[in-house]
Amino acid sequence: MLTLLCGLLTTATLYAQEKGKEEPNAYPLRYNFSQGESVTYRVISFDSLVIWDVDPRTVVRQRVERITYQCDTILPEGYGMTMILEDVVVRERVDTLPWSMKTEHPWVGQPVRFLMGVDGNRLRLRDTLAYPGSMPGAPFQPMVIPHLGGVDTVSPGAGSIFDRDMWLLDNVYPPVKWQGGGLRKIRGVGDTLGHHAIVVELSETGQVWYSPPYSGKNSLTTHTIVNGSGTYWISLDAGYPVAGDHQLIGNITFTNTKPDGTEEERSGRQIISMVFSLDDLSSTLDSVFEETP
Repeated sequence: MLTLLCGLLTTATLYAQEKGKEEPNAYPLRYNFSQGESVTYRVISFDSLVIWDVDPRTVVRQRVERITYQCDTILPEGYGMTMILEDVVVRERVDTLPWSMKTEHPWVGQPVRFLMGVDGNRLRLRDTLAYPGSMPGAPFQPMVIPHLGGVDTVSPGAGSIFDRDMWLLDNVYPPVKWQGGGLRKIRGVGDTLGHHAIVVELSETGQVWYSPPYSGKNSLTTHTIVNGSGTYWISLDAGYPVAGDHQLIGNITFTNTKPDGTEEERSGRQIISMVFSLDDLSSTLDSVFEETP
């Protein structure tokens, strides 16, 4: 399924290039939501986590999720958004144990309300959550409505760099801050999934400190150096992404502080590969996983 969707996006790019259609020289790059408007995505992800210990620990997951974003209100600073994880199916293997299937997650149906700038920068929460938690991909799950690195009028071939000092509001609660920067490249325009879209490539790097809410008597802190890149097809008519992909690598340092004050450190690595496209709530999340022995 991952190969198929990437192939469809590539085919759409080539199709748009071969059409030879006259295009404007510049396009507005920003989100354009209307009050009450919502958009739903189907997200397919493959991720792995390795922790190097005396005996290395590994977790491998295949996930399909349905995520809805709704614009509740329009404010001077941007959009008052609500994100809801509608449903999820996870196929998971821990170490050498057999594969298991999960169809439940604590954040399913949990609305996360936040203020987002017109370039996708997450500004602040609009409401608190009842308990700590995170998306199935944890704090570094790639976003389907990403930070674009600023509002601009752009032309195909143009590139720019930007700083990112942004709270990850719709990924984890309490939120954590991404500190780093990124590179933006405008790949061109084309038609896909019934939309005329501008194709934006985003590369990013940053560091995040995160303390999981449940670590027993010990205090666990993680420091992650994150590097990622992705391609987003942003509809020029609708004003939001209709499809895309993203790959991310996080190099993690785990610091475990015991009650007596002594510390233990371990290192690890998380890799996430994600593709997404528009979806609707009338369909079901059928299994998209190939059988694995």
